[in-house]
Amino acid sequence: MELSERNKLVIARVENFNYILRTAMLVLLGTLALCIFATGNAHIWPLSITIIGATLYGILAGNTAVNDLDALRKDMDEETKSTNYGASVMSAPLPVFRVILIVVYLAIAVSQLVMLHG
Repeated sequence: MELSERNKLVIARVENFNYILRTAMLVLLGTLALCIFATGNAHIWPLSITIIGATLYGILAGNTAVNDLDALRKDMDEETKSTNYGASVMSAPLPVFRVILIVVYLAIAVSQLVMLHG
């Protein structure tokens, strides 16, 4: 794979990862607002399903994007790896990002579900 093509893929996938995280977070923020301001119990189950769906989307799609970034990083040629950019990319703690992604989304989902059903 040519370097320019690879760089375009990396940029596109990082941007896609940002969109995934932003979409899931905005949906979860919206469900939080509904949890706080809704009255009665009719909204609990549809809202719970939305919370679970947004959480799964954020975790699964976000994890797939991190996996793709890891694969693109592993495909980096030696010349690029020896640059400052390459060193920075290779030092990015992708497993830590993956754990943070999962923990944050699960914490948000569990706290909202406890608030709804507690």
